Amino acid sequence: MEDGWVGLGDGPLLDKSQALARELGIADRILFVGHSKHVGYWYDKMNVKVLMSSHEGLPNVLIEAQVLGVPVVSTPAGGAEECFVNGRTGHLLGCANNPDLNDACAAIQRYVDLHLVGDPALSEGQIRARELFSISSAQRNFARLCRHDNVENTTPDFALALSPGSHDATREIAYA
Repeated sequence: MEDGWVGLGDGPLLDKSQALARELGIADRILFVGHSKHVGYWYDKMNVKVLMSSHEGLPNVLIEAQVLGVPVVSTPAGGAEECFVNGRTGHLLGCANNPDLNDACAAIQRYVDLHLVGDPALSEGQIRARELFSISSAQRNFARLCRHDNVENTTPDFALALSPGSHDATREIAYA
């Protein structure tokens, strides 16, 4: 497949996605790989990484794409916005639950074009992702949070109390 889409993963929507592609007559333009242990191979083939999730935590796939120099187009689900520089190394769509597909397609085309010509702005994503999300950066940030000598005011602005319930702990936050 020279031009087209690649779907990686074997989540619960795989069968529905394949059926929809057949129904729309575009199944020959989409390669559904399923689960793959060769993620680097697939990232090397990508011109843009698209994430259309409605729910996410901090999407590792966006960080991975940025580290490897692949621009991204994503919904604002979870922490997606923290993973790239909107307008430079990727595009953040306006809504996670009902994204504007015209906006998504335009952004995808823009970033495919930029990736193909080797736009130097895309390397910012690599540098930024390595600085913010590397193991050494995470260790430094965590150590900084744990040091008591950097705390100006040792009295917190809030207190978090955990109360044992029948099966779960209930959380109560009291702000000072």
